[in-house]
Amino acid sequence: MVIFYDWNKNEIDIQRNENNEIDIEIFIRILDPGKIAGMEAISNYFDENNILTDVFIYAYENQEYKVVVRKDFYVDFMIALFKYRLINKIEWV
Repeated sequence: MVIFYDWNKNEIDIQRNENNEIDIEIFIRILDPGKIAGMEAISNYFDENNILTDVFIYAYENQEYKVVVRKDFYVDFMIALFKYRLINKIEWV
C-alpha cells in the first residue's frame, strides 16, 4: 500500500525521510500561523493515548517540528494531518 498526500505549500512545508525499517521521520515547518493549533492538537492526541512509542513530535523554534512515526502508525498520523487540515488530500494506491 502506498499513500499519496498533498498540501498547500504556502501553509506548511513537509519533508519525509524513511529512516529505517521501523520508523519514518517527517519534518514539518508551519508557514501559516493559523495551522499551529492543528499541529498542537495532533501532538496532544498522540501524547495522551496509551501507546508510548507510536509518534514522537519534537517542537523547535520557528514553528518547525520533527516527527518520528512508527511505520505501523503512519496511516494514523497522516489521517490526523488531514483531520486538522495540515494536508488537503490523502489517497491510497
